[in-house]
Amino acid sequence: MFFNKLILLTLILLAPGLVYSRQNFTIILDPAGDTKHIGRALHNNFERSATFQFAQELKRQIQINYPQVNVILSKTAGQTLEKLQSASFANRLNVDLVLSLNFYKETAIKPYVFLYHFKNQNFFSVNKTDQLEFYPYHQAFMINFDRTKTWGATIQKSLQHANYRHYFTCHQLLAIPFKPLAGIVPPAIGIEIGIKTNGWEPYIMPIVNSLSEIIYAL
Repeated sequence: MFFNKLILLTLILLAPGLVYSRQNFTIILDPAGDTKHIGRALHNNFERSATFQFAQELKRQIQINYPQVNVILSKTAGQTLEKLQSASFANRLNVDLVLSLNFYKETAIKPYVFLYHFKNQNFFSVNKTDQLEFYPYHQAFMINFDRTKTWGATIQKSLQHANYRHYFTCHQLLAIPFKPLAGIVPPAIGIEIGIKTNGWEPYIMPIVNSLSEIIYAL
């Protein structure tokens, strides 16, 4: 019941001295599942283990290609998460970007990549002049809605580059109530990837490259 009534305080994120100071760009990678939720069946394993392995390699490659970027995994391999725990973690650290990583078993000849940002039916504008506002968790996305939409479009454009069309098709960015993104205040993008028998390796560098414009724009 506590998490169903969770209220996100912009005061926690914005008041001086209540968040850690940082100069680098910080990304949280949030792979699907935990010890109680193995996720969808893939060709050779389950979504939970595959997305965690993917997140580990994605973290390594991001840090190789962008040494100024700090990358954090939202969970450890053996961790069980409470509802909205990943969102609370991202909000407390006040990171720059959250990437939710999700897989499904692809049956089409050419795999698909889907991109999401959170939006529910109760969307209305946010008064950004008052830093002491209280927001229910399902409205947290509105605080950075414009930046999230812009960055999602940037990732989409990169993943739709001609260099990748032979390997996968990236769909248009969708604004939906995507559950893994609920309650997150920082810009947050959901990435759902169709996995074939050749695994997740082909998607690492396209996603790494898609972050370049976002990272160097700040």
